[in-house]
Amino acid sequence: MAVTRLYILRHGEAQHQAATDATRQLTRFGCQQVRAQALRFKSELSGVKRVYVSPYIRAQQTADELYAELADSTTIATRYEAAWLTPDVAIEQVIHALEKVMSGESVLLISHQPLVSYLISFLSDIPVWQVNMDTASLACLELTVVAKGLAELKSITPALVAR
Repeated sequence: MAVTRLYILRHGEAQHQAATDATRQLTRFGCQQVRAQALRFKSELSGVKRVYVSPYIRAQQTADELYAELADSTTIATRYEAAWLTPDVAIEQVIHALEKVMSGESVLLISHQPLVSYLISFLSDIPVWQVNMDTASLACLELTVVAKGLAELKSITPALVAR
């Protein structure tokens, strides 16, 4: 079986207040965080074939910023909205969806806390309290099959833009 890379990006910093959690938008600083990550990982992320994004505004804006920074790359990954990436979705639902979409090609998920930490913990068997996914953090896992504890966490890179 081929090893597949799974990238998980938490959205950039978002405003604290909005009519609903789903409508919170990225701050200017959050946009800068995402663009810095995209620039740093441009070559790695250019190999991603599909990007799955939470329907929440801040995640969609994170994807917009990422795509804007990667626009001159030779290949831009296909983008899909994924209701299974909202903050409080059950891990089992995410795993079931990943089993369907992981097909030997690199995939990027753009989502939220606490889901991103729980997902990384589940896949890598690292205790959730050791998974630090601040805003615009990018995790990279390698796996051959989507299952509990079978992924290798290669890295978690925090946002590169300081306040």
